[in-house]
Amino acid sequence: AERAMAAVVEAMRRDPGHEGAFTLALELLDESPEPALELDVISAYLAARSADLAPADAVAIYLRRAAAAERVEDLDRARTFLRAVTALDHEHVEALRALVRLSDRAEDWSGAADARIRLAKSSTDGAERLELLLELGDLFDGRLGDAKRAEAAWRRVAQAAPNDPRPWDRLSRFYERSGEAAREVEARKVLLSRARTPADRAGHGLRLAALGRGALSDNALADEAQRLSP
Repeated sequence: AERAMAAVVEAMRRDPGHEGAFTLALELLDESPEPALELDVISAYLAARSADLAPADAVAIYLRRAAAAERVEDLDRARTFLRAVTALDHEHVEALRALVRLSDRAEDWSGAADARIRLAKSSTDGAERLELLLELGDLFDGRLGDAKRAEAAWRRVAQAAPNDPRPWDRLSRFYERSGEAAREVEARKVLLSRARTPADRAGHGLRLAALGRGALSDNALADEAQRLSP
């Protein structure tokens, strides 16, 4: 295998765009992975042939190039190659998922949010879209400091999955921090109605009662909250 690879590498040195030599090189690298060498082989081939590659072939090669870059822990190059994929195919779900994962690893939070937005638009998996929107809200609320976009992301999840308590839990804490008592009441009422344990019901009920007796001066709300919670 080593002699065969050496011969293929020499053939590609003489003719970097030789399709047969390139295909054989990839087959040999599948058998004996060498990601650094794979990056060199693919880079040479693309430099020689990128102008005349069919888009589907270019996508496949860029995906493989990104995977090789990740294996040598070159996350910036890996993401660059994945972006080349999405430039050719804006809705390439595999590339977008990889961009989400690698942007998280690189702690590129703006890039992570952008990749999630694009993946949420492209994915046909409803559960995946909801998870992406929840994560977007968390990113905007935390790393990116964009409260309005955080709220919008969680609201979209609450609208799409009305029985999921997670967006309402995030919204309740968000409104508590921002001092938006009326909106917090809305979220807490939803959570109280869907609470699964006595402890959860008590927690939301006590908070609603406190809001009624305090910020909102609404004794009826306080009384109702105490009646509904244990």
